[in-house]
Amino acid sequence: MHIRISNKIGFTAKIFGVAWTLNLLWEFAQKPLYLVGNFPPFIWEWIRATTWDAAFIVVLYLMLAILHNDFYWLRRKNIWDLGFIFLIGFTVITFMEQQALGAGGLFYSSAMPIVPILKIGLTPFLQLPLLAFLTYWFARFSFSKYFE
Repeated sequence: MHIRISNKIGFTAKIFGVAWTLNLLWEFAQKPLYLVGNFPPFIWEWIRATTWDAAFIVVLYLMLAILHNDFYWLRRKNIWDLGFIFLIGFTVITFMEQQALGAGGLFYSSAMPIVPILKIGLTPFLQLPLLAFLTYWFARFSFSKYFE
């Protein structure tokens, strides 16, 4: 039992690490699409946002593990999982982005493409569900030793 729990903790930590790395790269890549302040203070905002996004991807993974009653659910292909990931990801990021825009804590540059009906930026709209999917895809193939 002890080995099994430590494997789950290790697997979860790896998912967090992959998600954190992908999200930080995404944050840097989309920087020109936002109006941001000076670089050094803003880096802490990126790290906070990146950490939140990575934690959300872990929570989403754990939600699916509970729904499947299988911690290593991603070893099986299931189109419904993909739909769940994108539905939850789009819903959460839409709410969060609208809240941040409404509170005046977030400003887009003129280069940011906008999702018309939702009135939020396209890149943040895609970020959470797409990077969750890529994290799980990477984990499925790179950390398959945990499935044995």
